[in-house]
Amino acid sequence: MDHQEILNKTAEEIIANVDSVIFIEKIYAEITNKKRGFASPYLNFRDALFHYKKMYEADRDANDTLFIEQRACLNEHLNRGIKDSAIDLCTNFFIPCLHSMMGACTPNDKHTILRHIYHQFKNLVVTIRLEGQILQSYDDKEPPWLLQLINICKDFVDYRDNDTYINRLYLNFFLNTSPAKQ
Repeated sequence: MDHQEILNKTAEEIIANVDSVIFIEKIYAEITNKKRGFASPYLNFRDALFHYKKMYEADRDANDTLFIEQRACLNEHLNRGIKDSAIDLCTNFFIPCLHSMMGACTPNDKHTILRHIYHQFKNLVVTIRLEGQILQSYDDKEPPWLLQLINICKDFVDYRDNDTYINRLYLNFFLNTSPAKQ
């Protein structure tokens, strides 16, 4: 593959990454009814574009080594931004929410289901962090763990929306952690 083909493929990966970050932000907004001010995916996107520009310069200067180095740096920033976004969503919203809900729930089948979803989020965070140790390109596709995040979120929302008691526990957590209460 020549440099121009790699640059085109990289542009597709950048667009796919932005779409995935926006999707994670939509999950947060839909579940909480508020926007999240989390900078990492945007700062890493900015840094990835810096390295994309450097790839063009390396191509212009026929510097293959610099071209490859800049591509690796770009991939690292894209991976870090989306990984940080997903981990933040899990660790700063879902995991504390479920922990609080479990603490307020009497031990029963509902508690068991909450605990199962809670551990799914915790395991997902571990998976994302371990995968983050590997420098990889998603080849203009979403990261493999994104579907797992979507499914766990859907399970949680379905359970919350179909059980009045669980919905009350959720609302209690949500109302007690709103910015007005802090």
